[in-house]
Amino acid sequence: LTEALNSLRDQSFGNFEVLLVDDGSTDGSEAICDKFATIDSRFAVIHQENSGVSIARNMGINQATGKYLYFFDADDRLGLSAINSWYKKFNEHDVDAVFFEAQTFSDEADLDISKFKYNRGLNGTTRKVLSSTYIGNELENGRHTSSPCCYVFKRSLLSGLTFKPGIIHEDELFYIQLFVINKINLYVDNNVYFYRRLRSSSIMGSPTSDKNFYGYLTVYETAVEELNANMNSEQKKTLVLFLSYILYGIASTSLKIDGMPVSWLKRKLLIKNVMKKGLFKLFNLKPVVVAFFPEILILKGKSYG
Repeated sequence: LTEALNSLRDQSFGNFEVLLVDDGSTDGSEAICDKFATIDSRFAVIHQENSGVSIARNMGINQATGKYLYFFDADDRLGLSAINSWYKKFNEHDVDAVFFEAQTFSDEADLDISKFKYNRGLNGTTRKVLSSTYIGNELENGRHTSSPCCYVFKRSLLSGLTFKPGIIHEDELFYIQLFVINKINLYVDNNVYFYRRLRSSSIMGSPTSDKNFYGYLTVYETAVEELNANMNSEQKKTLVLFLSYILYGIASTSLKIDGMPVSWLKRKLLIKNVMKKGLFKLFNLKPVVVAFFPEILILKGKSYG
C-alpha cells in the first residue's frame, strides 16, 4: 500500500485529490492511510465498515470534488507522469475520457500472469473516437478491457451513475452504462500509465465460484434493460456485441464451476436469458449455440471471465 500511495504522491502533476476509502481493513492499512493524510493535505481518508468494492468506489464518487475521476486499487502503481499526461489529453483533444494500456506484474514467482492482459491492440496508434465505435471494434477483434483502472473520465458524465453493489464483474456493467449507451468522445492512448499487481489471494487470482456466474448474469440482465429506442444503430450493435461477450462469460464460468456437463439450473438460466425479449434475433448464431451448449467452449479451447 505504501508503494502504491507513493506512486500517487510523487506525480509530476500536483493539483489533485486522493480519496482513500478504508473498507474495514484489518491488516493495518488504515494506519498507513491516516499517515499519508497527515503528511500530505491532498490525501483524505474515509473509514467505513467492510462493504465491498462497489460501495467503496461509490463513497469516493460521492465525496469527489475534482473535474476528473480515476479509480486506483490499493496494491498497484501509477506511472509518475500519468496524471499530467491525462490532463494534457483532455485539454488538447477536447474529450470526455482517456483510455490507456496497462501492464501486470507480481511479487509471486509461481503466479502465471500471462493470461491477464490490458493491451488495446492499437499497434502504436492513438486517436480520438466515439466510445461506441471504439468499443464495438475492440469486441469484434476479440479485445476487451473494462477495468476502471485503465481509463479516466469527466466526473460530469456520471449523472447519478454508480457501481452496482454486491456483485462480481461490476466493472463491466459500469463500463456499459457509462460508455456504451452514451455518446462519449474518447482519446485512446497506447501508452502504459498503470501497473497492476497480481496476487494469488486477490479476486483476479481466486478460483471461479457461483459469485462469478451470478455476477455475470446480473450484468447481462441489467444491460438488456438498456436496449431502447433512444440508442442509434451503432450503439445498439455495440451493446449486442457486449451482451454476446457476457454470454460467453456466463457459459465459461458455469463450466469452471460445474465441469462437464453444466448443471441444468445454470443451463436453463443461460437459455432463458438469451431468449428474453427476442434477443436471439439480434445475436449471431455463435452466442446462441454457446448458451444452449456451453460445453462447446471446451472443444474450442475458449475461456472467459
